[in-house]
Amino acid sequence: RRLLNHMLSTLSVFDVMGSIAYAFTTLPTPESDYIYGSRGNDATCTTQGFFIQIGTVACFLNVSLAVNYLLSIKHGWKDEKMKTKRLWFFIPPIAVGLLFAFVGIPFYDNMMLWCNNSARYWPEVPVIVSIIMATVIMGDVCYHVYKKTRITRRYSSRGSRLSLSVFRQACWFTGAFYITWLPYLALQYMWSSGQALTHYGFILYAATSVPLQGFWNFVVYVRPRYMKDQVEVIAALPSRVTQRLSIVQRRNDIVSACSRVPNLEVLQEEADLEDEEEGKRRATGRRTSVATTKSSHAGE
Repeated sequence: RRLLNHMLSTLSVFDVMGSIAYAFTTLPTPESDYIYGSRGNDATCTTQGFFIQIGTVACFLNVSLAVNYLLSIKHGWKDEKMKTKRLWFFIPPIAVGLLFAFVGIPFYDNMMLWCNNSARYWPEVPVIVSIIMATVIMGDVCYHVYKKTRITRRYSSRGSRLSLSVFRQACWFTGAFYITWLPYLALQYMWSSGQALTHYGFILYAATSVPLQGFWNFVVYVRPRYMKDQVEVIAALPSRVTQRLSIVQRRNDIVSACSRVPNLEVLQEEADLEDEEEGKRRATGRRTSVATTKSSHAGE
């Protein structure tokens, strides 16, 4: 885990360097080129191109991440064994990136959006090789997991879920490659062939996607944790709903019980009315008795 975090941290450092260089866009471009926003000279143009090329180390380190997944999942390497080979995860991608960055110094020139290696085709070869290697490696990991799950599928459905989970994570991992670097490669080859200026929409898309390598790596890294949290929330939802329903039911029972308890004020009013009615009946009875007595005396 620590080796993986070190690789991600190193990848992020080089990605930030390249993204900052991209962020200057046409500012380092020589003013003599009459490009909008250009305020630089040959030295600033070369510096920007150098750091943009340095940023491709992030692409190469993604291959090291893929190799790490392959060794841990397919070959069962533990962290202790990984640490003994840790330099091989860092030295080759950084060395290749630095080599192409220094070799490209004579070729850094205005590329309309920024300064980059203006040589035809060969500067992008390492990126192409990296994409192919990462795709093949992650495909091998998926196939290995698929073969393992075929054996366990007849006994449990867990193997199928594991295979699908690994496949999805591999798609996200390689998808980050494709979203970031394929538009970049296409744009570079279009610059070399002189066709890029006729596709403004694609230029805008490629220029926007290239600095987002770090963002997509972040999405790939946090996605498993996010999905795990979502599963836990969904799994806990029925118990929470049941608990909430039981609370509501208890409240309803209490309200119902309270509604069945007699209201003392109402009872008192009813008693007063009954006493009043009884008094009226007694008074009427007395008057009737008096009238009868008087009539009997008068007859005598």
